[in-house]
Amino acid sequence: MAAPTTLNLIRTKGDTYAEQFTVKDSDGVAIDVTGFTFLLSVDPTPNPSDDTTRLFQIVGTIVDAANGRISFAPSTVQADLLDPSTYFYDIEQVDGVSAIRTIAKGTYTISPQISQ
Repeated sequence: MAAPTTLNLIRTKGDTYAEQFTVKDSDGVAIDVTGFTFLLSVDPTPNPSDDTTRLFQIVGTIVDAANGRISFAPSTVQADLLDPSTYFYDIEQVDGVSAIRTIAKGTYTISPQISQ
């Protein structure tokens, strides 16, 4: 497996569409994620010491296990929770033997919503 991918996400406040990712090995080949679970956590700090500052967490949905495709869709409450600003996120994968690996991280920017 590769080191966590750094990917900066930009979302508009209130949007609930799913962000999709493909889990790949260090050679860039998609891996089978059958039996895995995924969590995307958002925090106001890049290196929190614990989960007390975590703003929310989204449980991932496996879209296509054989091809490593997963998605994360915030609820309406989560999509409206954050004021426009830059936050931080990571995605953790838990495999079939309960090994935890951070597979992606970066900034989680919320831009203002024009439509109300």
